[in-house]
Amino acid sequence: MPSVAVATPPNLYTLPYSTIQTYDCGLTQHPGFPEQKSSPAYKPLLQEVLQDAELRTQELGRPAVKFSIELKSTSDGDGVFHPAPEAFVLAVVQELDRAQVLARTTLLCFDKRVLQAARIFYPSLPLCLLVEDEIPFEEHLRELGFVPAVYGPSHHLVTPELVQQLLSFTIQLVPWTVNELPDMERVLASRPAGITTDYPDRLLALLGRHS
Repeated sequence: MPSVAVATPPNLYTLPYSTIQTYDCGLTQHPGFPEQKSSPAYKPLLQEVLQDAELRTQELGRPAVKFSIELKSTSDGDGVFHPAPEAFVLAVVQELDRAQVLARTTLLCFDKRVLQAARIFYPSLPLCLLVEDEIPFEEHLRELGFVPAVYGPSHHLVTPELVQQLLSFTIQLVPWTVNELPDMERVLASRPAGITTDYPDRLLALLGRHS
């Protein structure tokens, strides 16, 4: 059989930002999002995202927004796809501080090492532990070593038992990624502090019907 060449995706961590900017992030249609409106886009720097959000908020005359910043990190990726936890946290928080939004930011991560580093360097910074497995809540808490401000489970993991456990620790619930209306209805019944969704328009319409 003839050999088939398979292109290896570029490792953005090893590329200069000028090269990263040349990659398209907006024109390629994602099959999982048929309602996507295509437009030219590149991967922005964090500072650009923060500046644009602040500017747009001011233009609309709305209160300053709060930010949820997720750090994507795994132990296998240290120094390969992203910095090690301590350096990663310091770099991100430096940008948040420079943009003067640190006081309005919650840091999110699946990687407990990142949250543990953030806890040491910035003990007052609200932290969210993201969870996608069925390991018991108490075990996650033991591994983390402290009580986070926010618990972010995959929405299918939200149960009455989990809600009661979070209430007992005064931990906020912010499940992800809730895209379908029946799931939104179910999650809203748990009175979460927030909901992560790819379809804020659906959620806002639903909240409007509930008000």
